[in-house]
Amino acid sequence: MANLTTLVATIRAAQQGEDVRDAIADTLEAVNVDNIAIIQKEAQHDIKFAELTQGEANALASADAAADSEVIATAKAVVATTQAGIATTKAAEAAAAKIAAENARAAAELAEAEAEAARIAAELAEAHSETAEINSKASEVASAGSAATATTKAGESAASAAESLASKNLAETAKNQTQAIKDAAVLALTDTTGNAEVIDSRRGQASLGTKIDLIDSQLAEITNNGQASLYGVNPTIGTADATTLLNNYFSTLKAKGLKYAYFDKPHTYKVSGVLSGARNLILFGNAKIESSNIVNCYINISPTLIEYNGKYNKSPLRKNQFTQFNTALGASRDINISIWGDSISTGGTDCLNVGYNTIDAGALEQGPNSITTGDSYYQRLMDMITGQFKDNIFNFYNRSSGGTVIQDYGSDKTFNSVTKSWAAHVKDTAPDLLIIGWGINQTTIASAKAFKYYLNAVLTYVNANFSPIPSIALLTSPRPCYSPEDTWGALEIQQAVDMSAHTIRTFGEEKGCYIIDVNKISNLKRTGKIFENPFMEAIAETYAATDAIVSGTATKVGYTYTTQTAGTEIIIPINSKSFVVAFDLKFSGFTDGVENLSINYNYLVGYIRNCLMVKPLSGGAAAIESYANIGDVAHYTSPTKSYFPGISWNDGVYRRITFEKRDDIIDVFIDGARVLRDRVQINNTPSEIRLNKNGGSIGLITVQNLVIYKGEYKQFLPTLTESEMFGDHVNLDYTTKKPYGGNGVNHPSSIGLEETYVPAMREFVEDLSRL
Repeated sequence: MANLTTLVATIRAAQQGEDVRDAIADTLEAVNVDNIAIIQKEAQHDIKFAELTQGEANALASADAAADSEVIATAKAVVATTQAGIATTKAAEAAAAKIAAENARAAAELAEAEAEAARIAAELAEAHSETAEINSKASEVASAGSAATATTKAGESAASAAESLASKNLAETAKNQTQAIKDAAVLALTDTTGNAEVIDSRRGQASLGTKIDLIDSQLAEITNNGQASLYGVNPTIGTADATTLLNNYFSTLKAKGLKYAYFDKPHTYKVSGVLSGARNLILFGNAKIESSNIVNCYINISPTLIEYNGKYNKSPLRKNQFTQFNTALGASRDINISIWGDSISTGGTDCLNVGYNTIDAGALEQGPNSITTGDSYYQRLMDMITGQFKDNIFNFYNRSSGGTVIQDYGSDKTFNSVTKSWAAHVKDTAPDLLIIGWGINQTTIASAKAFKYYLNAVLTYVNANFSPIPSIALLTSPRPCYSPEDTWGALEIQQAVDMSAHTIRTFGEEKGCYIIDVNKISNLKRTGKIFENPFMEAIAETYAATDAIVSGTATKVGYTYTTQTAGTEIIIPINSKSFVVAFDLKFSGFTDGVENLSINYNYLVGYIRNCLMVKPLSGGAAAIESYANIGDVAHYTSPTKSYFPGISWNDGVYRRITFEKRDDIIDVFIDGARVLRDRVQINNTPSEIRLNKNGGSIGLITVQNLVIYKGEYKQFLPTLTESEMFGDHVNLDYTTKKPYGGNGVNHPSSIGLEETYVPAMREFVEDLSRL
C-alpha cells in the first residue's frame, strides 16, 4: 500500500514539473516487487493443497473475478499484474484449507489496492484537466503499450479484456478444484508411494505404472460400490445367456468384500443356469433377471430402495382366540407358557416362576439335540412377555427337540429323565399359551405335503386332551440358506419349508391360531418380496408370443391345440405362485364321464400339484372338481370343491375357461361368470401349469386363444444376505460359526435372530397386550 501512496505523491510532484512517466514506471516496479512477494508467500503453501475445500476455492475465485472486473482503466497495469500473479498461482495448485486466512488477507490487500487505484484515477483526471503536459505523457505511456492510460476509450478496452480474463480464470479454477479433490482422494489411498510422486504421476510428470491403475480401481469401487457396468454387465449381452457373466460378477464382488450389486443399466438378463453367487449380495437397480430355471426363483433385482414397514404376523381374528391366556392373566396364579417344536425353538432351560426383574430358575433341563440359547428365540420371547406383563408371574416350559418334524408329535421323548409320548410331555405342562414351531426339517416335498394332515392331528389332540385348552400360536420357519452346492440349499428343501410355512399360514389361521410369521419376514428381508396381493402381468401380449413359450405333446395348428391320446399335455411356463390363465375349451366325441381334462398348477416333480378336473359327462351334467389337497393323496382323496352346471359339455361348443390364483385362493370362471372358489392349503410353490388329457383316448379336447398372466408382487429393498441370516456358510460343515453364530444353513445367527424372529415375536407380544 505504501507504493500506491507514493504513486499519488509522485504524480502530484510531477504536476510541479517532474517527469510523470518516470514516476509511474518507478512506482509500478515497486508494486511488482510487492506482488512477487505475495506470489512467493502463496507458493510456500502449495504442498497443502489437498485440504482445500470446495467452498473456499469458490469464494477465492469469486473475489478475484470481482476484483478484475472493477479495476479502472488508469491503474490497469497494477491490477492486471496482480491478477496475473494470482491466476498463475491458482493454475499451479488450488490453495489449501489451512491457508484460507492468508488468501483472505491477500484479497483484502487487493481490495485496498483497488480503492487506492480509484483515488489515483481521480488525481490523474484532475491532473489531466489542469495540464496538457501530463495528458501528453499519459498518451505516450499508452502508445508504448502500458496498460495505464488516461483516455476513456483505452479504459473501456482494458475493462473488456479484464472480463475475458476473469471468465478464463474461473474455468481454469473449476478445473483445478476438480483436480484438487481427485488428488486428495488419491493421497488418502496412497500408502507406500510418496504423495508428491503420485500427484506428479497423475499429471504426466512421472510414471508409476500399475500403482496408478490400482488406485483408480480403488476409487471406482469406493465411488460406484459394485456398479455392474464397470464389470462388463451391461445391455451389450443382448438376449445371450447371462449365467456365467452374472456369476463371475457376483464372485468378484464377494471377493472384494462388497455387499451390494448395483445394476446401473436397464436390461433384462436371460438366465438358464444356476445363479450360485447371489446369496451373499443385495441386488438392486433398474434391470431384471428372467430365468427359465426354477432354481433361481428366489433371486431378483430390486428396482426400489423402499423398505417394508408393515405388519409381519396374522393379527388375531377374534378376541376369543386368546380366551385361556386372558383368563390366566386375570387369575391369581402363575401363567404357564410352553414351547413345542424343533431345534430352533429349543433353549435348553425351563425357567419357572419368572416375574418382572426376578428369575427363579428351576432345574436346568436340556432337550435332545438342543442348540445354544444364543441361537434361540426362546430367551428373547421370555424377556418380551415378562417385560410387557409386569404384574404377572410366568412359568416357561420348553419341550422342543432338535432334528424333528411335525410327524414326530406322538413319538416317545425323554425329558427330566422321563420317557413317554412327546405330546403327553407337553400336556403335563398345562399351558395357558402354547407356541408350536415345526417346519425347518421338512426337507422333502413328501414330508411337506403331509404337513396339513399332521398339523390338524396336533390341534385335534390338544383340543381333546389338554386341560385347560390353551391359546395357540403357530410359528413358521424360514427357508434354509440358498446354497445350491449344499444339501440344505437344494430347491426341494427350499420349496418344502415354504410349503410347510404356507400350510401354517392358511390352515392354522382357519383353525383360529395366531400366526407368528417368521417365514414371511425372512423371505421379505432376503428377497425383497412379500408374497401377498399380487398384481398380474401378461407373460405375452399376443397369441403368437404366447405360442412361442408354450410346449408339450399336444397337436398344434396355428394357435389351436388338440389332444386325444391319454397323457398328452400342454405345458405353460408360469414359475409364479399366482397367475391367470384363460383359453377357449371344447369337448367332442366323449362317450362317458371317465375322460377329463386335468388342469394341474403349482406343479412339482413327481406329479405333486394342485388340480382342477373338467369332466364332460355324456349321461348327465358336466363337472368341475377342485382338488386343493391332491398333493397329499395318502390322506385326502375327494375333491374339496365341485361345480355342476346342469348340462353336458360334450357338445362341441367352445366355452371360455379362466382360472385365477391369488395367494391361496383359486377362482374358476366360465364365460366370465365365477362358478367355483377354493382355498389351496398344501402346495403354494412357484411352478408351471400342465393341461393333461386323462382317462382314455376317445374324446377330443380342443384349446385355443391362450392368454397367460403371472403374479408379480410388490418389491421392497432386501436388507439381509444369506450369510447374515444364518452365519458363514462352509459346505457340509454345520458347526456354529463365528463371529455371529448360526450354523451356516438353517440355524439363524444372532443377526438373523434379531432381524427376523425378534420383530415377529415383538408383534406377537404387542398383539397379546391389546386383547
